[in-house]
Amino acid sequence: MNSIGKKITQLRTEMGYTQKQLAKLANITEASLSRYENGLREPKINTLVKLAKVLGCTVDYMVGNTDVVDGIIVDRQKLPELLKTVDLKYLSIAKDLEHSEIPAEDLRAIVEIITKNRAV
Repeated sequence: MNSIGKKITQLRTEMGYTQKQLAKLANITEASLSRYENGLREPKINTLVKLAKVLGCTVDYMVGNTDVVDGIIVDRQKLPELLKTVDLKYLSIAKDLEHSEIPAEDLRAIVEIITKNRAV
């Protein structure tokens, strides 16, 4: 089984889909999906895009370019400007929450979640 086939199988089973269900959702034949999963064929790019969309991952993950399943790809040259914008958004959220009636421990949890998910 090739790496694309392994990833399709892994993601399909994690999502609880049968081959028949995934094939229907991706608008491909069950026989084609079976061939992809067993490494007998590799999906064309348009099929790979459909499968990635249904399986909630990126095409880069499926072809082995990254280990991040559903990451966001950012142009490194634009990263400093993007981070400035993100920081301003978080500051705005913090200011909005400052006068809320949310308990301090819940606010800490929210901040931890936001900062954890912030990694690009």
